[in-house]
Amino acid sequence: MQAAKLASESGIILRNHIPPHWKDYKKDATHLKELMGKVAAQFTIDIEDKAVKNACTDLLKGGQRQLRYQLKKTYFDGVPANEVPTTTPVTRMTDDQWKALVEMWSSSKHKEKCVANKKNREKVQFHQSTGNRMKYKDVEPNAIDMFEECHNSTKTGMSEAVKAQMKAIVDEPAPEGKEPKTPAEAVAQTAVPKRSSKARVHELEAQVEAEKQCSAELREKLALDKKVMESEAAREKEREEMAQARKKEQEEMEEAIKKQKEEMAELRKQYEATNNLQKCSPNRPTGGRLELVAR
Repeated sequence: MQAAKLASESGIILRNHIPPHWKDYKKDATHLKELMGKVAAQFTIDIEDKAVKNACTDLLKGGQRQLRYQLKKTYFDGVPANEVPTTTPVTRMTDDQWKALVEMWSSSKHKEKCVANKKNREKVQFHQSTGNRMKYKDVEPNAIDMFEECHNSTKTGMSEAVKAQMKAIVDEPAPEGKEPKTPAEAVAQTAVPKRSSKARVHELEAQVEAEKQCSAELREKLALDKKVMESEAAREKEREEMAQARKKEQEEMEEAIKKQKEEMAELRKQYEATNNLQKCSPNRPTGGRLELVAR
């Protein structure tokens, strides 16, 4: 209640005393001080408090915007250029301030901004509004009911196409093994805002950039894997060479042992042959003994 009284009193002060310029309150603090001083005369408030200053600043900003809108609607929109007042039509602003407003309204930049804002307002699909929930006194409303209450116009009601689309999503048979979609999922699927082409371009650019980054990371990973594989191959080759060297050394050792055994066998044969000859000879010395001299 007090906030409504403050807004109402501030509106009266703005309409009667504060000029509706669009940036003067930022450059000149006297407008804000004048508003707070006149408000303080009507209410018991501390004008030095930060919250009070912020509230009065918002009221000043919004009130001046509404006053400019009313002035433009009355004295500029639909009025031929030669019939637009050259002097201020209201007593609370100077001729220079009025000329500055007219110049701003006449600029191409301001006109383009107005056209863009109008197009953006036309894109709104679901106008939000408050609704009466008394009909849900005994039944708990679902997401579709709440959506209808919050996006229901008193003149046209809720869009029948949107309502039918939500109902069709809920009534759609679910695939085997899956649960049917809930009203909340139907609302989420239907009320998704349309993305502009510019947003889509930004999204695609982000995807391309992400893919480039992934490709770079993949190349780095492949290069690292290649180095690891080359290192493993080099170690495997080294192990094979060492195994072959050990095998060759083993074969040479076995060959040497075999050769030594053959030589020993040959010497043994010679020894036995010599002994046999001595036994067969009639003049062999008695008690003599032939010793095998090692080579």
